[in-house]
Amino acid sequence: MIAPIARPAPRWIETGLLVAAGVTLLVSMATLSVALFGHVAQSSLVTIVVALLMMFAVSLLLSWRLPTADQVLLPVACILTGLGLVMIRRLSPTFSLRQLAGIGVGLVLLLIAALAFRDYRLLKRYKYTLAALGFALILGTKFFGVDPYGEGYKRWFGFHGFYYQPVELLKVLLVVFFAAYLDEKREVLSQAYLRLGRWRLPPLQYVGPLFATWLLALGLLLFQNDLGSALLFFGIFLAMVYIASPRVIYSVMGLALVAVGAFVAYQSNSHVRARIITWINPWPYVDHPVPGTDTTSWQLVQSLIGIASGGIPGSGLGLGHPEDIPVSRTDFIFSAFGEELGLLGTMFILACYLIIVYRGLRIAALARDGYDKLLAAGLTAAVVIQALVIIGGNIRLLPIAGVTLPFMSYGPSSLLSNFIIIGMLLRISANAAAAAEP
Repeated sequence: MIAPIARPAPRWIETGLLVAAGVTLLVSMATLSVALFGHVAQSSLVTIVVALLMMFAVSLLLSWRLPTADQVLLPVACILTGLGLVMIRRLSPTFSLRQLAGIGVGLVLLLIAALAFRDYRLLKRYKYTLAALGFALILGTKFFGVDPYGEGYKRWFGFHGFYYQPVELLKVLLVVFFAAYLDEKREVLSQAYLRLGRWRLPPLQYVGPLFATWLLALGLLLFQNDLGSALLFFGIFLAMVYIASPRVIYSVMGLALVAVGAFVAYQSNSHVRARIITWINPWPYVDHPVPGTDTTSWQLVQSLIGIASGGIPGSGLGLGHPEDIPVSRTDFIFSAFGEELGLLGTMFILACYLIIVYRGLRIAALARDGYDKLLAAGLTAAVVIQALVIIGGNIRLLPIAGVTLPFMSYGPSSLLSNFIIIGMLLRISANAAAAAEP
């Protein structure tokens, strides 16, 4: 007897949110087109329509194969991605087509992460292999990497004009490693054998590999002068250690390592020192570089001017001058939104990231076991900490980091890894819902 074909289970919340996102994106692109060309350009609408069709196709497949997965994460990721596509279309029309291709590949990887892997606990047995693979990819850029932007560092793999930055994949692989290791050694790490005054230290033979892996990752990133990714891994490591163990000593040790690492980097790396100097007081270095370096504060100052000129309502899509901000389609896309959408628009963007925090931590809280909890929390931290790092740099809350804003900045590498993260969170949420069923 032939089994009946399963019908898609309706996901009305997700569908409604996607419809609202689609209307918002279509209106935004039409408004931008009128502001730039005086009429609604067909090519602009086609770009956003193609993106929306791919997003609805993914939602339909999830309704068929994963109906119990979280219904909010995908629409929020899609609205952020769509807004980023609108702004990239406004800044660099040529790059918007590449971004659209990246969105398509990212959504395919989301489906693979959500549907092809039914249980991420299988990855626990390969934690060292996955971490080694990530490090090997970073080392591989030393010998086979390219430098498409003339920065002096080979951080990308290239093939016929397409580039991939492997540090984005390392971000996901290290979260998997940290989650597996912390879950496996949870009981051992909760013990304390050594005493140092009134502090009780954890067993060094077990905590050593954890810190060694983290330090190796940071060393490789600093070797490539990738300070933004190094700062991101600082945050991910501290967040996962804090979640995994209630003992204060681990957080204290992590913060101490952060302080030591920052001091060593400041003393030994002129690029880091220049970034911190221009962060503390950018105004003397707008036209003149920090002594001993070629780093100026021109980017940061233009970012602050752009955000300030937007005010509360913004100048309107297509009516500002975000092109005056250097690399606005990547490092400073938040500043571009601040100028043209104002405080109201940037608050909406921040609210979307807060929703990702809430839904991700909710998935972690409802997960069926310790490993899934740590994995969901670490993946959520990877997205949100990266957003905080780049937004903080744009508004001078933190030194300029040079990472992309998740889902919004131009950069197919970042898009792929972040859509993989969303797919993994969807699978964890579906597994948690299945485990909760009587």
